[in-house]
Amino acid sequence: GYYNNNGFEWSSNDDAEIPPNAILHFYKNQGGNSILPFKRTNGSNYRIIHGQYLLESNAYSLTATLKTVKYPTGGSAHFKYENHTFNLQGAEYIAGGARIKQQTLHDGRGGTRDIFYEYTSNGKSTGYINKMPTFASLNKTTDAPNTNFSPHNFSMTAIENDWKRYFTYYDKTKNSLELTDGSFIGYEKITKKEIGNGYSV
Repeated sequence: GYYNNNGFEWSSNDDAEIPPNAILHFYKNQGGNSILPFKRTNGSNYRIIHGQYLLESNAYSLTATLKTVKYPTGGSAHFKYENHTFNLQGAEYIAGGARIKQQTLHDGRGGTRDIFYEYTSNGKSTGYINKMPTFASLNKTTDAPNTNFSPHNFSMTAIENDWKRYFTYYDKTKNSLELTDGSFIGYEKITKKEIGNGYSV
């Protein structure tokens, strides 16, 4: 059922009305990275899977994050965030979601600690995709007029109505995040720096 980690899925072959789906990008013969919720910066052979909304990161992904905590003892904690970054097939991308960038801690007695977090090594992000979110999958068969259809042999230039029939769409990602602390992005190295107290990795 919907709440059994399955969600709702549909194909353009279905007779029922199709709900809105995300705008996706298809790259042929790229395995688990064939259908992406963003456009690669170093991949030219692709085709858009048209939809009604974007999944790419934007300025709104840091909205409504916790900025300040005030303690009854008089102290407070202040937080600054930034977007995730990750590497994929030799290029770096900005991802949605927030990671901590800086903490400023006031003890209420005049003492202040500034703690900074860095997610780079040699100028490059140390982020990686734990599992690419899956919002569509390539059908094994289709009623589109292509007698040689297979996951590795179909027309990248098919007309739009036939093109849509190559895929099954999901209203939420089919991936489970229990083993990644609820995040698609992981980091090989994070450096924590504190003014006057060195750093740790």
